[in-house]
Amino acid sequence: MPVRLLIVCGSGIVTSTILEQRIREIAESEDLNITIRKIGISALNNWIGEADLVITTSRYIEDVPNVRIISGAPVISGIGEEKFVAEFVKVVKELQGR
Repeated sequence: MPVRLLIVCGSGIVTSTILEQRIREIAESEDLNITIRKIGISALNNWIGEADLVITTSRYIEDVPNVRIISGAPVISGIGEEKFVAEFVKVVKELQGR
């Protein structure tokens, strides 16, 4: 079963599209089974119940049971991207039970 990702930015269009492309590259190279939905931060509370993992470029500080939330800002800024990739892969593999 794929890990369900929400990729979130301010509008659900610009930075989420950049982040989505990078996430797809990482998932393909690591053989991760994921599905992606891009949304704006204003829609997050409506969709969060449909996700296993949220990757956001916007600030979101709520604690949501059963949903992991990580910052995708390093992909956009290029600062700390290696750490982000390692965390993303680790979290997805944990969610997939491997």
